[in-house]
Amino acid sequence: MFAPGMGIEEDPATGAAATALAGYLGVRDGISDGALQWKVEQGFEMGRSSILHVEADKVDGKIVSMRVGGSSVLVSEGTMEIPTYALLQNQKSSGADH
Repeated sequence: MFAPGMGIEEDPATGAAATALAGYLGVRDGISDGALQWKVEQGFEMGRSSILHVEADKVDGKIVSMRVGGSSVLVSEGTMEIPTYALLQNQKSSGADH
């Protein structure tokens, strides 16, 4: 979570941003076929250092797949309750039969 208004200036690790970065860098790399790899370091300033490993595969100059991985540490857990009426409303709007 990134919330500067709540004192959270940086995410400790952002996999979605890392894959977007891989796409950005991958299309700018000169190779047309092969695997590209990067190491993304994040969260060091906030004392929760994270290292993400990102890979992109290129075929004929186009990115055809990306992967991101690393280790994680559980910092919290919880549950979410979704009211039945919200589920039913979603089914109606999507046209789902069941």
